[in-house]
Amino acid sequence: MRVFTRVYIKISKGARALFPVVLCAALFCYFSLHFAGGKYGLESHERLEQKVSSLKISLKELSSTRKIYENRIDLIASNRAKKDLVDELARTSLQYADPKDLVLFD
Repeated sequence: MRVFTRVYIKISKGARALFPVVLCAALFCYFSLHFAGGKYGLESHERLEQKVSSLKISLKELSSTRKIYENRIDLIASNRAKKDLVDELARTSLQYADPKDLVLFD
C-alpha cells in the first residue's frame, strides 16, 4: 500500500508543477486560434469590410429613392398640385386606367 501512495504523491507533485504550464499553453492556443480565425478575427475582418461597403452602396441607393419620393410627395402635398398630376401619379403607381382611357402597350 505504501508503494502505491508514494507513487501517487510523486505523480501528483509533478502534475502540480506542470498544471500551470499546461493551462497557460492551452489558454494561449485558445486565444490565438480565436484571434486568427474567430467570428471577429483577422480572417473575417475582410468579409466584414466588404459587407460594410455593400451596405453603404445600398444606403446611397435607398437615400436617392427616398429623395425622389419626398419630391413627389411635396408636389402632391403643395397647393400648386394640379388635379391631373395627382390623377396621373395615382394611376401609374396603382396601375389602373379609366375605362375611357386609351392604353397602348409597347
